[in-house]
Amino acid sequence: MLEVRIKAVWMVRAAATAAAIAVTGIQPATAQTYTYAYYQTANKSPTASLTIPVKASVNTSCGFQQVINENFNVGNIDEAGWTRSTSFVPECTTPWRIAISSTNGGLLNNGAGTPVAGYLNKAPYTVSLKVKSDAGDVNASCAAADLHSSAGTNCTFKGTASMTNGLRVGRSYQLIGSSIQVAAPAYTGPGVLISGTYQDTLTVTVSPST
Repeated sequence: MLEVRIKAVWMVRAAATAAAIAVTGIQPATAQTYTYAYYQTANKSPTASLTIPVKASVNTSCGFQQVINENFNVGNIDEAGWTRSTSFVPECTTPWRIAISSTNGGLLNNGAGTPVAGYLNKAPYTVSLKVKSDAGDVNASCAAADLHSSAGTNCTFKGTASMTNGLRVGRSYQLIGSSIQVAAPAYTGPGVLISGTYQDTLTVTVSPST
């Protein structure tokens, strides 16, 4: 027998009957006992209810649909201006942040040694972001020099993205049209750039935002 101690009461009724039938050649019937059980709530309702809360959650997700893997060769930077860009598709299910860091803070000629007066081994350029989101486009630009770890700057997307650092963007999932652009006019000074190969590396990171 099931026993419920809180809101329900099991009630048992027992009844015993016996009958003897005086019929020639037939023995009296054996006494039989029947047990009846029924469920009854405290308020006399014939039914009872049980509430079971069910909860779930979905983890925050933020990343790129595909890994950005670009290599730009911008040619002779002292002869003509240049622009290059790469597109990316964010997959962030919550507001998020994007940040960029520059290894050299500009296009650096590592093999030039220490420049003498009037010569330089680093050329400036600009990094621009255009990011698509459910809340609209977000645009920002910074000099590569401001993206170097040693730079004291208020660039909105400098460094490594975290919950609190980087350019904040609304939810953006598989929206096409986001891009990173690098550009500079032909270098005309101050000083003269030493001949050789110039390079820099940009690291792009994203993170969910508070």
